[in-house]
Amino acid sequence: MRQSRRHPDAMSYEPQVMNLDDHNRVGAAHARNCELVDEVLRSFGTVRLRVTGCSMLPSVWPGDTLIIERRDEREAAVGDILLYRRKTGLVAHRVVSAPDSLGKSRVGVRGDAFPGQDELLFRSEILGTVSRIVRGKKSMLPPSRLKYPHRLIGILTWHSDSFARLVIYVHSICSAAWWREVSWKR
Repeated sequence: MRQSRRHPDAMSYEPQVMNLDDHNRVGAAHARNCELVDEVLRSFGTVRLRVTGCSMLPSVWPGDTLIIERRDEREAAVGDILLYRRKTGLVAHRVVSAPDSLGKSRVGVRGDAFPGQDELLFRSEILGTVSRIVRGKKSMLPPSRLKYPHRLIGILTWHSDSFARLVIYVHSICSAAWWREVSWKR
Protein backbone atom coordinates (compact mmCIF):
# COMPACT_ATOMS: atom_id res chain seq x y z
CA MET A 1 0.00 0.00 0.00
CA ARG A 2 1.21 3.50 -0.71
CA GLN A 3 -0.19 7.00 -0.48
CA SER A 4 -1.55 8.61 -3.60
CA ARG A 5 0.37 11.65 -4.87
CA ARG A 6 -2.78 13.55 -5.81
CA HIS A 7 -4.65 12.68 -2.61
CA PRO A 8 -2.24 12.19 0.31
CA ASP A 9 -5.05 10.87 2.55
CA ALA A 10 -5.98 8.10 0.10
CA MET A 11 -4.10 4.84 -0.05
CA SER A 12 -3.73 2.86 -3.26
CA TYR A 13 -2.76 -0.74 -3.80
CA GLU A 14 0.63 -1.38 -5.33
CA PRO A 15 1.17 -4.99 -6.36
CA GLN A 16 4.08 -6.75 -4.71
CA VAL A 17 6.37 -8.93 -6.78
CA MET A 18 7.58 -12.04 -4.99
CA ASN A 19 11.33 -12.27 -5.25
CA LEU A 20 13.37 -15.45 -5.22
CA ASP A 21 14.14 -15.15 -1.49
CA ASP A 22 10.41 -15.00 -0.64
CA HIS A 23 9.73 -17.99 -2.89
CA ASN A 24 12.54 -19.98 -1.23
CA ARG A 25 11.21 -19.10 2.25
CA VAL A 26 7.69 -20.28 1.32
CA GLY A 27 9.10 -23.48 -0.18
CA ALA A 28 11.18 -24.10 2.94
CA ALA A 29 8.12 -23.53 5.18
CA HIS A 30 6.08 -26.06 3.14
CA ALA A 31 8.91 -28.56 3.35
CA ARG A 32 9.13 -28.13 7.15
CA ASN A 33 5.36 -28.58 7.49
CA CYS A 34 5.45 -31.79 5.42
CA GLU A 35 8.34 -33.11 7.50
CA LEU A 36 6.55 -32.24 10.74
CA VAL A 37 3.33 -33.99 9.70
CA ASP A 38 5.32 -37.01 8.52
CA GLU A 39 7.21 -37.14 11.84
CA VAL A 40 3.99 -36.87 13.90
CA LEU A 41 2.37 -39.64 11.84
CA ARG A 42 5.41 -41.91 12.27
CA SER A 43 5.66 -41.20 16.01
CA PHE A 44 2.00 -41.18 17.04
CA GLY A 45 0.16 -42.75 14.10
CA THR A 46 -2.41 -39.96 13.76
CA VAL A 47 -2.56 -36.22 13.06
CA ARG A 48 -5.35 -33.62 12.72
CA LEU A 49 -5.19 -31.00 9.96
CA ARG A 50 -7.56 -28.14 9.10
CA VAL A 51 -8.68 -27.93 5.46
CA THR A 52 -8.03 -24.69 3.59
CA GLY A 53 -8.78 -25.60 -0.04
CA CYS A 54 -11.89 -26.38 -2.08
CA SER A 55 -10.64 -29.25 -4.26
CA MET A 56 -12.62 -31.89 -2.32
CA LEU A 57 -16.01 -30.14 -2.33
CA PRO A 58 -18.63 -31.30 -1.44
CA SER A 59 -17.10 -34.17 0.60
CA VAL A 60 -14.66 -31.97 2.51
CA TRP A 61 -15.30 -28.26 3.14
CA PRO A 62 -12.88 -25.44 3.99
CA GLY A 63 -12.65 -25.33 7.79
CA ASP A 64 -13.23 -29.08 8.26
CA THR A 65 -10.64 -30.98 10.27
CA LEU A 66 -9.24 -34.19 8.82
CA ILE A 67 -8.03 -36.96 11.09
CA ILE A 68 -5.26 -38.75 9.22
CA GLU A 69 -3.87 -42.12 10.23
CA ARG A 70 -0.62 -43.70 9.14
CA ARG A 71 -1.26 -46.70 6.92
CA ASP A 72 0.80 -48.86 4.64
CA GLU A 73 0.76 -47.33 1.15
CA ARG A 74 0.01 -50.74 -0.37
CA GLU A 75 -3.36 -50.76 1.42
CA ALA A 76 -4.63 -47.72 -0.52
CA ALA A 77 -7.99 -48.63 -2.03
CA VAL A 78 -10.13 -46.85 -4.59
CA GLY A 79 -12.34 -44.36 -2.74
CA ASP A 80 -9.92 -43.68 0.14
CA ILE A 81 -8.83 -40.09 0.74
CA LEU A 82 -5.04 -39.91 0.98
CA LEU A 83 -2.82 -37.21 2.43
CA TYR A 84 0.32 -36.79 0.35
CA ARG A 85 3.09 -34.29 -0.20
CA ARG A 86 3.69 -32.17 -3.27
CA LYS A 87 5.99 -29.25 -3.98
CA THR A 88 3.17 -26.86 -3.06
CA GLY A 89 2.52 -28.53 0.31
CA LEU A 90 0.16 -31.16 1.67
CA VAL A 91 -2.79 -32.39 -0.42
CA ALA A 92 -5.74 -34.65 0.46
CA HIS A 93 -7.42 -36.23 -2.60
CA ARG A 94 -9.41 -39.38 -3.35
CA VAL A 95 -7.83 -42.53 -4.82
CA VAL A 96 -9.20 -43.29 -8.30
CA SER A 97 -6.73 -46.04 -9.24
CA ALA A 98 -4.84 -48.05 -6.64
CA PRO A 99 -1.55 -49.91 -6.97
CA ASP A 100 -1.88 -53.60 -7.72
CA SER A 101 0.16 -56.63 -6.76
CA LEU A 102 1.65 -56.87 -10.25
CA GLY A 103 4.25 -54.23 -9.49
CA LYS A 104 2.27 -51.07 -10.27
CA SER A 105 3.79 -48.69 -7.75
CA ARG A 106 1.88 -45.50 -8.55
CA VAL A 107 -1.49 -44.36 -7.27
CA GLY A 108 -4.01 -42.24 -9.20
CA VAL A 109 -5.79 -39.50 -7.20
CA ARG A 110 -8.25 -36.71 -7.93
CA GLY A 111 -9.98 -33.97 -5.98
CA ASP A 112 -13.76 -34.47 -5.94
CA ALA A 113 -14.25 -31.03 -7.50
CA PHE A 114 -11.73 -31.71 -10.28
CA PRO A 115 -12.73 -33.12 -13.66
CA GLY A 116 -9.49 -35.00 -14.27
CA GLN A 117 -6.97 -37.11 -12.44
CA ASP A 118 -3.92 -35.53 -10.78
CA GLU A 119 -0.39 -36.56 -11.62
CA LEU A 120 0.23 -40.14 -10.45
CA LEU A 121 1.68 -40.53 -6.95
CA PHE A 122 4.62 -42.63 -5.93
CA ARG A 123 3.93 -44.66 -2.80
CA SER A 124 6.71 -42.75 -1.03
CA GLU A 125 4.71 -39.48 -1.37
CA ILE A 126 1.76 -40.87 0.62
CA LEU A 127 1.72 -39.80 4.28
CA GLY A 128 -1.56 -41.31 5.48
CA THR A 129 -5.26 -41.93 4.98
CA VAL A 130 -8.16 -39.75 6.14
CA SER A 131 -10.05 -41.78 8.75
CA ARG A 132 -12.55 -39.14 9.94
CA ILE A 133 -13.84 -35.72 8.91
CA VAL A 134 -14.75 -33.36 11.75
CA ARG A 135 -17.19 -30.59 10.87
CA GLY A 136 -18.11 -28.45 13.86
CA LYS A 137 -18.90 -30.93 16.64
CA LYS A 138 -19.89 -33.66 14.21
CA SER A 139 -17.44 -36.42 13.25
CA MET A 140 -18.09 -38.64 10.23
CA LEU A 141 -16.43 -41.29 8.12
CA PRO A 142 -15.26 -40.01 4.74
CA PRO A 143 -17.57 -41.19 1.96
CA SER A 144 -15.90 -43.76 -0.29
CA ARG A 145 -18.00 -42.71 -3.30
CA LEU A 146 -19.81 -39.57 -4.30
CA LYS A 147 -23.46 -39.77 -5.21
CA TYR A 148 -24.41 -38.17 -8.52
CA PRO A 149 -25.77 -34.88 -7.06
CA HIS A 150 -22.58 -34.42 -4.99
CA ARG A 151 -20.38 -35.16 -8.01
CA LEU A 152 -22.35 -32.58 -9.99
CA ILE A 153 -21.77 -29.95 -7.27
CA GLY A 154 -18.06 -30.79 -7.35
CA ILE A 155 -17.85 -30.38 -11.12
CA LEU A 156 -19.80 -27.10 -11.07
CA THR A 157 -17.53 -25.66 -8.36
CA TRP A 158 -14.53 -26.50 -10.53
CA HIS A 159 -15.95 -24.77 -13.58
CA SER A 160 -17.31 -21.67 -11.85
CA ASP A 161 -15.63 -19.64 -9.11
CA SER A 162 -18.91 -17.77 -8.58
CA PHE A 163 -20.79 -21.02 -8.03
CA ALA A 164 -18.05 -22.24 -5.64
CA ARG A 165 -18.28 -19.03 -3.58
CA LEU A 166 -22.09 -19.31 -3.53
CA VAL A 167 -22.00 -22.95 -2.39
CA ILE A 168 -19.49 -22.16 0.37
CA TYR A 169 -21.55 -19.14 1.47
CA VAL A 170 -24.80 -21.14 1.61
CA HIS A 171 -23.01 -23.96 3.44
CA SER A 172 -21.66 -21.53 6.06
CA ILE A 173 -25.12 -19.98 6.60
CA CYS A 174 -26.81 -23.39 6.90
CA SER A 175 -24.10 -24.64 9.27
CA ALA A 176 -24.38 -21.54 11.47
CA ALA A 177 -28.19 -21.78 11.54
CA TRP A 178 -28.04 -25.47 12.42
CA TRP A 179 -25.58 -24.81 15.27
CA ARG A 180 -27.75 -21.98 16.63
CA GLU A 181 -30.74 -24.33 16.61
CA VAL A 182 -28.83 -27.09 18.37
CA SER A 183 -27.42 -24.77 21.05
CA TRP A 184 -30.86 -23.16 21.59
CA LYS A 185 -32.41 -26.59 22.34
CA ARG A 186 -29.88 -27.33 25.11
